[in-house]
Amino acid sequence: MKRRVPGQPRRRRPRKRPEEDDPEPDDNDLDYWETEGGIMQASVMLYDPVRETGVESQTVKAGMSNSSFRDFPLNRDWTPFLTVFATDIAYAASAIATRDISGAEFRFAKTLTLPFFGSGMVDLPPGGIKRIKNSRKMQMVFFVFYGRVTVELGTPLQTFSIGKGGMWQVPRGNFYGIYNYSEKPARVFFAQGSEVTAESWDE
Repeated sequence: MKRRVPGQPRRRRPRKRPEEDDPEPDDNDLDYWETEGGIMQASVMLYDPVRETGVESQTVKAGMSNSSFRDFPLNRDWTPFLTVFATDIAYAASAIATRDISGAEFRFAKTLTLPFFGSGMVDLPPGGIKRIKNSRKMQMVFFVFYGRVTVELGTPLQTFSIGKGGMWQVPRGNFYGIYNYSEKPARVFFAQGSEVTAESWDE
């Protein structure tokens, strides 16, 4: 057994790089709803922009969905029309199925679409590209579930690589692009939000 000489600094073992190119192992401890369709719903209150809170009323509209937000103009006190409605609040991994996009080199799934907020998943195969585009009115945040991607962002464009567990933002009105130059797939979650005015609400 090799002894360490007193006063000699300890040799540090090189830290292992976390596995960033492979998905996590399957989780067998699933909740009931994850195996029964994979989408959890809950009854929630519609938001009242006048009081800046959710308000429950006596009126209940069956089958109301997120798109029904558009039925309520922003420039009035709409408390009498507020309602409790059922909406999706959680998605199991099995319920997030990305699909091919015509003319694109990545797969995509929307998980939430509202006038002021959205989210989704992007799958980039080896060599996959999400070509440079402008975020316009959207402030965007990305999170790398697995894999490693190269991002172009800024003015002038700055290039950096980011792996599993990392996140980055795209300020509104800026150009960005995402590339998978590795030999393994990558999955990236994104969320985006924008200000909503009375004019844009009616578009």
